[in-house]
Amino acid sequence: MQTRDRNYTVQAYAAKAASALFLNEDDGKPLLTLDAFIAAARLSPDAGRRWIERLEQIPDEDFAILVNAVPPERITMASAEFARQLLIANKARLTEAKRTIR
Repeated sequence: MQTRDRNYTVQAYAAKAASALFLNEDDGKPLLTLDAFIAAARLSPDAGRRWIERLEQIPDEDFAILVNAVPPERITMASAEFARQLLIANKARLTEAKRTIR
């Protein structure tokens, strides 16, 4: 998780993550996770903004509490740290996207 290569960071992984959702039936690729959220939020902008506002209220430290609640026989320390960083990265991405929802 520590690299100088920007293509191998947790943030880069989050940015490339695909959903299982397609915007149109004939699309060849599913939407990226952030694009899927934005598409849904544009259908109900108030709900999308409220969801992000609730997410913004969660301190990043609480993600460690959540991940640490997973029994150690079910997750490695490296996987737990990756999950924590992924949650923080996605929170930041959604917070940034809030201004695009109208």
